[in-house]
Amino acid sequence: MILSRSPLRVSFLGGGSDLPEYYLNANNAATLSTSIDKYMYIALNKASKDHYKIVYDNIEIKNSVEEIEHSRIRNIFKKYNVPLGYEISSFCEFPTKGTGLGSSSSYTVAVLNALKVGKTKYELAQEAYHIERDLCGESLGKQDQFAASFGGFNFIQYHSDETVEVTSLSVSADTLDTLDNNFMMFYTGINRTANDIFLVRQTLLLVMKRKKRYKAT
Repeated sequence: MILSRSPLRVSFLGGGSDLPEYYLNANNAATLSTSIDKYMYIALNKASKDHYKIVYDNIEIKNSVEEIEHSRIRNIFKKYNVPLGYEISSFCEFPTKGTGLGSSSSYTVAVLNALKVGKTKYELAQEAYHIERDLCGESLGKQDQFAASFGGFNFIQYHSDETVEVTSLSVSADTLDTLDNNFMMFYTGINRTANDIFLVRQTLLLVMKRKKRYKAT
């Protein structure tokens, strides 16, 4: 059995600038975030039968990769030719669905890590983004994949050539204590999908671009 985990994250500023609709046309795209001590766990194991078993909110037992309903697992297993006879389960220490802690990308990073994809944290994060954005067709940015892959307190910059620069911040113990003593997190039970929020942001960014072009003419 292979066990893998990746952290959830809290973002302080810059959300939305990690969207390609923004950073491809800007020179100041960046986010500030920190991972927290709550994790997404993945267990990958040989199954007792010749099928795929995927355990998350649902339980899927499928006889071919094309039948898998979980889009990220389907695309990952398909790309990396994971054969029949494997089961994969996910667990988290915190409510994850629509809570805004980057859990979906933590899931992708942990799955890829279990499959030993990527020689570096950077490659792991970029591949997670590729799976989610290009193969699954989700409207999202790059912040969560890099936060989950690198961990820690990071200033992350997104460049128009599609490269990402991660600067690990050396935060003093006193500053961390201040943050720890002045931040509280509550689960409200209110969920929303990141995809819906990013679609709104994408629309707003397109409107802003058109306004700039109109003024320029």
